[in-house]
Amino acid sequence: MTPEDHRKRYRPIVGGVSVSGPWSQATGTNGMTVIDAKDQELAALSNDHVYGFSPGVGVVTCMQPGTADREQFTDPTARFGTLKRVADDLSKPDPLSYAGIYVDHYVDSAIAKPDQPELLSKEILEIGVPKGVKASYLNLPVQKSGRTSGLTKGKITAEHATVFVGYQNPMNYFYRKKMVDQILTSKMLDAGDSGSILLTEDGYVVGLGFAGSDQVSVFNRWENVERLMQVKLPPSEVPPIPPTPPEEKLLQFSIDEGNRWEDAKTIRVRPKGAD
Repeated sequence: MTPEDHRKRYRPIVGGVSVSGPWSQATGTNGMTVIDAKDQELAALSNDHVYGFSPGVGVVTCMQPGTADREQFTDPTARFGTLKRVADDLSKPDPLSYAGIYVDHYVDSAIAKPDQPELLSKEILEIGVPKGVKASYLNLPVQKSGRTSGLTKGKITAEHATVFVGYQNPMNYFYRKKMVDQILTSKMLDAGDSGSILLTEDGYVVGLGFAGSDQVSVFNRWENVERLMQVKLPPSEVPPIPPTPPEEKLLQFSIDEGNRWEDAKTIRVRPKGAD
């Protein structure tokens, strides 16, 4: 499988593939399917900036593939749902940022409500269904599946980092956000990989990708995503429905059976939406 496969149309929609809101410059990655803890419904998890920094919850159309990966900009068949909720509105500058006073932000995340639950798959392309959640730690080998670079692997290089991220909203206004308690890895994200899920090599979730540079990639800590986005992983396996017992000659019997973490770092990076 090649990175180009991550930009194709998928139904049901898997994690690690192209999604967007209405704006082509915001095309990024569908991270994975989650359960909205508020109503127990399935939702598609990505970043706030991937869905276009729009306040139009319940109105903004979410598309797969994203607008940068379609031949027709206004393709109605690309729609799969609408923006449901953002964890923290990052679409405008902090009130006192002009004076160098920044608010602490923990996550860049959003969820989309599918038009039908059947439109979403629990699988992540080239990785499979996440097995659960694990805590991150320094030098942990990790992997991600994203819209631009496909499947990449690396390791965690810093924990609890503080980064300043440069954002651009749909009105082409540039500003910075202070993101705290972040996971840093070796370079794993390219432009358009925002929204990718960070997993251990054996398939456990540890973070949500959203920014990076030529040397480092930045991921929201999964505990913060769960807490602030109010989501959880769906079960990795659905228990099978037991067969109906036959009406005749039903036999019954029984058998007896005898971290280290590294000091916080401050760096300047940019979100990894599509160019």
